[in-house]
Amino acid sequence: MKEQLSSLEKKIRASGNVYFSSFQRPRLVSFPKKRSFWNTSWVVPSLFSTTFGVLLVTLTLQATQARGAFEDAIGLTPLNTVVYPRWNDASSEDMLGGTFLKDAISSFTSSTLPAMSSSQENVLYSPLSSYITLAMLYEASQEQTQEELQSFLTIEDDLLLRREIASIFRSSYQQRYQGTNPVLQSRLANAMFIKDTYPIQASYTDLLASSYFAEVFHTSFDQRSKQDIVDWINQKTNDFLSIEPEELSIQASTQWLLYNTLYMRANWLTPFEDNQTQEEIFTPDYGSALRVNMMKKTLPNARMISQETYTMITDDAFGGYQFHYVLPSMNDSVEALLSTDGFLSQLEDDQEETFVEEINVYVPQFSLINTLDLKSWMAPMMPSLFDPSLANLSNAGEGLFVQSLKQDARVDVFEQGFEAAAVTEADVGTTSAPMQPTLEVRLDRSFIFLITNEQGLLHFIGIVHQPIEA
Repeated sequence: MKEQLSSLEKKIRASGNVYFSSFQRPRLVSFPKKRSFWNTSWVVPSLFSTTFGVLLVTLTLQATQARGAFEDAIGLTPLNTVVYPRWNDASSEDMLGGTFLKDAISSFTSSTLPAMSSSQENVLYSPLSSYITLAMLYEASQEQTQEELQSFLTIEDDLLLRREIASIFRSSYQQRYQGTNPVLQSRLANAMFIKDTYPIQASYTDLLASSYFAEVFHTSFDQRSKQDIVDWINQKTNDFLSIEPEELSIQASTQWLLYNTLYMRANWLTPFEDNQTQEEIFTPDYGSALRVNMMKKTLPNARMISQETYTMITDDAFGGYQFHYVLPSMNDSVEALLSTDGFLSQLEDDQEETFVEEINVYVPQFSLINTLDLKSWMAPMMPSLFDPSLANLSNAGEGLFVQSLKQDARVDVFEQGFEAAAVTEADVGTTSAPMQPTLEVRLDRSFIFLITNEQGLLHFIGIVHQPIEA
């Protein structure tokens, strides 16, 4: 039965609705609901996950439990309790962030660049979302699968991994206003949806709850359950991705699904100038030139790196988020830059950054949306995870392997700021779903019956040897 909302919960929901309705999303372009990875054109800023690889939204304004945050999903039964961080309550240490996770995600991202660099079309990818999803799978792994994940994620200390992921969770819960106008909302969330017949290891779900803020739900994976799952995803991403039930990677052998969701909406510290957006020509590395709406702003005391092969400009948004624009030189291309050994490390370590008193920056309005098959990207680095004969996820259960790993992502960039979201899904199944015994009782021989009242008082007892129709 659906729980009645408390007065506090109603206030939380009402406040959240007001908050989000105050964000005016621009209609940048008209595009199909789901553009595939192979049907888009390339833009570089998506690579810089530390800028907008964060994070998502709920209507909770104070620390809340999993059940309270999901009262609309009638068909789901929570198996645990998750206490979310409070808004803007991260410590100074949380906000600074640890060096392990930053370096690990940079290394992790570098290993996936070859899959991106050959594309002649748009790609949007969140390494942070992918990394956290794989870290949750790492916690379930043993033996060869664990070794591959440990190497791919560059994990040297499990406790350090958990501590820094918890820290990024706390630091992601930001909500800011400028006067009465919202200028920042960001949040991160995890969830696990388990088939109600699968005997998951309780120690694994407890670890996900305590170290990864993961909500755990039982579900039957029927049509109503699929709707509940997408309701959870869309709530956490402010309906920015608009996921539909048919987009879930649920198969007959699926035993559980892992999700990481990220959402953020941040205004620029220096917005683009009103009435300066005008139509200009944009020339891609591949294909024909096209007309775009080009925005203009003047960045004061701007940070710039100018190298022979590229120029990088850094723009700031509320919450400490940064947007880095990397423009290849006239004689280079996006593919050439991404194919350069240590490209990301070079950007991070470049000592040639200079501060310029003023820079006029022209940026096209753009919106990217795609679905990525991360399994095809990552299987070469950790083949056992996706191989039913080799995978070992025995910390969660027996006979499991990852059937699919995919990510939906979207970013919009406009005059006032940017909005970004990602959801990474790991579909964990078995080679053959364990069959549950079906109880069957046949009254095809002599039997006894009893009739009692509500208190168990015996009213009748009978024996039937030769049934006779009434």
